[in-house]
Amino acid sequence: MNERIHVWRDTYGAYEHVGLIEAAEDHATFRYDRSYNGPAISVRLPVGVKPFSERDTEIFFSALVPEGQTRIDFLDALRAGRSEYSPLLERLNDESSGGLVFSVTETIPGDGRAYTPLDPNTLEMLAQTPEPVAMDVVGKTRLSLAGAMAKVGLYRDDMTNEWLLPKGTAPSTHIVKAGNNEVFPYEILNEALCLELARLCDLPVEEFELVGTDAGPLLAVRRFDRPIPEGPLLTDGHVLPMRLHQEDLCQAGGTKLKYEPTGANYLRFAVSTASRSCKNHFGNAMMVLYYTAFSYLVGNCDNHLKNISLLYGADWADREVAPLYDVLDTTIYGRLKDTMGISLTPSRSIFGVRSEDVESSVTEAGLPTDIALQEFSSLADEALNKFDEAVNNVVGRGFPEVERIAGIMKRGMRLCPLGFDSPRRPRTRKSLPLGEASLTWSQRWESNP
Repeated sequence: MNERIHVWRDTYGAYEHVGLIEAAEDHATFRYDRSYNGPAISVRLPVGVKPFSERDTEIFFSALVPEGQTRIDFLDALRAGRSEYSPLLERLNDESSGGLVFSVTETIPGDGRAYTPLDPNTLEMLAQTPEPVAMDVVGKTRLSLAGAMAKVGLYRDDMTNEWLLPKGTAPSTHIVKAGNNEVFPYEILNEALCLELARLCDLPVEEFELVGTDAGPLLAVRRFDRPIPEGPLLTDGHVLPMRLHQEDLCQAGGTKLKYEPTGANYLRFAVSTASRSCKNHFGNAMMVLYYTAFSYLVGNCDNHLKNISLLYGADWADREVAPLYDVLDTTIYGRLKDTMGISLTPSRSIFGVRSEDVESSVTEAGLPTDIALQEFSSLADEALNKFDEAVNNVVGRGFPEVERIAGIMKRGMRLCPLGFDSPRRPRTRKSLPLGEASLTWSQRWESNP
């Protein structure tokens, strides 16, 4: 069945028709409207009259729909193939990442934009059963958020501290995440601690808060692509966020592979993509290095290309590397792979990294070696020096449970300072016990001193 999906650019309260996705069976192509004279929606999709290839279309637009089990469940419900994404764009993407919205008609979007009170039990239920609740909220709000962790987009009224459900094309302000405590205990506190440490190391990180529930905390992160402008519009008496456009490094770099394959050099790829996509070439190239170095230091192997984005300015005239997001110590969970999404060694392992590996990586990435190594070393020192403060800050937010994993995480970090020869995975290194999976959050807290 042939489908036509209209692409619109949100210009804050108004919508400009950008182009059309024409889908047939399991493939689709995109073309700009002949009358469109606005900015390109991707560095890989320059404005022109010819349709883009199926591959270029898929790389950009498939990144705007959910990943993981949520994607599979919705495609099954829609009786669509696992590789399809246009049915999800049609049904879900009134609010994805970036500054675009979609429709199946040429009617200008905007009807039904509203904010409604969130059922008080929703956050508790999200913490208890993340996947089904996330799918339910996505279906109700037409929000779609990429990534594997169960998460939903919500609106937070800063005046009343009320959580609201965005409806129609109403933008959200926060991404609220629930961890899978049965598989990855303390996952949310793990990410919160890494974000707090990044903030103390002066890396750009958006505001976040931990929301307590009986089933464990949720992580609410303010969206960097949804700021409140000066003189904002109102919807249902609530200030309307502005949609800033963004694209991740898979979209901007033109690849489907978010994790570094054997023989590739994704640090070079990421640095090059950020450098050529932003007017501040060197500053944004170095930001990619900072994020890669920080992931290495805290044990984050999930630092793939989709976890670094380019954020467009309000006028869409330039881009810069977006604030750090989706970072946590994956090495404390023994069942996960130890290969980094953007690595520092040919083996891609986070263990066994030597000084010469890092030197070779930054040189091959086209960064000035002396400056890059000095910055890497400074960040390593800063992270180790600030770690205890980060732990105390999370405890001070009312979550002393973070101390259950902080010691394991810090012992891992001590393997990675510069001089930074880190040994191969130590046989005696503790990883978080997964036998706790059958316990409730409070039982784990009481039984695991």
